[in-house]
Amino acid sequence: MNAAVLIPVTAAVQIHHYRSCLKNRRDVLISPSLWQYAVLFNRFSYPSELEKTLLLRGYHTVLQDALPHYPKSMKCYLSRTADRMPSERHQPGRLKTYYLLNAASLLPVLALEVKDGETVLDLCAAPGGKSIALLQCAYPGYLLCNEYDRLRGRWLRQTLESFIPQPLRNVIKVSELDGREVGDAQPATFDKVLVDAPCSNDRSWLFSSDSQKATYRICQRNNLPALQVGLLRSAIKALRPGGLLIYSTCTLSKAENQDVISEILTSDSNIVPMDISGIARTFSQDFTFAPTDQKCSLLVIPEKGKAWGPMYIAKLKKGMSTRKWQGELCSSSPPLPRTHSHSVSRRKRTGFLKTTRHVKIKYDEATNTKKSVISELDVVNHQEEKNPKSRHKSQKPTCFHSQESHKNTKLLSMISMQRTWYRLV
Repeated sequence: MNAAVLIPVTAAVQIHHYRSCLKNRRDVLISPSLWQYAVLFNRFSYPSELEKTLLLRGYHTVLQDALPHYPKSMKCYLSRTADRMPSERHQPGRLKTYYLLNAASLLPVLALEVKDGETVLDLCAAPGGKSIALLQCAYPGYLLCNEYDRLRGRWLRQTLESFIPQPLRNVIKVSELDGREVGDAQPATFDKVLVDAPCSNDRSWLFSSDSQKATYRICQRNNLPALQVGLLRSAIKALRPGGLLIYSTCTLSKAENQDVISEILTSDSNIVPMDISGIARTFSQDFTFAPTDQKCSLLVIPEKGKAWGPMYIAKLKKGMSTRKWQGELCSSSPPLPRTHSHSVSRRKRTGFLKTTRHVKIKYDEATNTKKSVISELDVVNHQEEKNPKSRHKSQKPTCFHSQESHKNTKLLSMISMQRTWYRLV
């Protein structure tokens, strides 16, 4: 009898708690006075005096030294209260010292684990906050910031100009392509890809002075998942085998979050989900996380005193399988000769060196397999070429994969062979 009484009482308590949590989050989302803003320092114009002021006002660093791969060059301060620093004005020729943002926006950047020299794609880059955060973490060899909307593209360019010094801008390119076409335009090019997809943006969509405009935005939700899936598929094409991809939104919508990732994982067996549950455990002091039923994803939800989010983050990895190349080798392509050799040219991003590696593909009759043998690298200075200008016109700079080790495993040997044949065809 007691058990029969306890069951409905417990369920009622849980329902009451759930409704209370929903009301709390809704109050935060529709009340700008409760919103909090983190202060991300610009390492290229470091504000030492501002740092002292923030510490006196009760600010503390967030995320600092919390992860093994946390970049020491990135510093972000936040307050427990809804205190907001004034925004700095854009002044041509002068770098801003800090950037105001939702602290949860840093989690996708940290999950991407960008390292120096890597090629990175920010597929939906405007207004530029995550691109700025990426550049606080590392010096990429090449960063492509893409934004399809022209007005937002101008905003993106201005943001980069305000925070990034001129020498570093030489490795940054801003494009205005439809994100769903980038993968076909630059296939298997990038080491890391960030897809901060257009979404229903609960924080700004729910808080709107124009009720008709708000209603129209909510009606647009039905079209967003198809767009997001298209952007993700394009990003996967642009990602090199073995590369990492982060998908993020600023909505609580399951249709735009978990369902989109499930669609990708179901339709593409070459995509591997990456466990990022450790981030939730590490940052639980500053963020509130809701369950997503996916080890590869996190959902930051706003609460009073922790008004960060909403922010959904999913981490995926592109497998080393090259089915397209394998299909060409097995069906349409002619059989490889028993010994074939050619040179594969690789231009470094600096534009000063040309690297040529000689690859030989041999047929091992004993094991009935094909093997690749990579010789030593020959380096030739570009300036010594007879006509470098004609070469630069005929060859578009691209980014290639890192060099394989001489002691390749059988799998890497096959991939190297397939990559070589792909370049031949």
